Amino acid sequence: MTLRYHLRINQGETFQVAIPVLDENGTQVDLSGMTARGQIRARTADATVLHEWTLVNSGLAFDTNNVVLKVPAATSSAWAWRVAEYDLELTDGDGNVTRLVEGHVIISPEVTRT
Repeated sequence: MTLRYHLRINQGETFQVAIPVLDENGTQVDLSGMTARGQIRARTADATVLHEWTLVNSGLAFDTNNVVLKVPAATSSAWAWRVAEYDLELTDGDGNVTRLVEGHVIISPEVTRT
């Protein structure tokens, strides 16, 4: 079952959220051998990716039984958009893909700037 969770990110702030990975019984899932990736787009059908989380770009990490999404302050500070859609997918060692979470990304505009 896909979680629906909206992210509220303060523009210009370092953002981090840990999303627990649980099975249908609420038991934590072992993330060994798994990969993950996520994207933000203005609308689901849009071709343009506004932001991407991967293990390679250090925007995503595994922390025990959580997937941690990160956005550096410099990245969020540059965003001109205010509302978008995202999802996060997990891929197990057999290549099975599961959508872990989806929702809106809401950017609270930064007032204090350089």
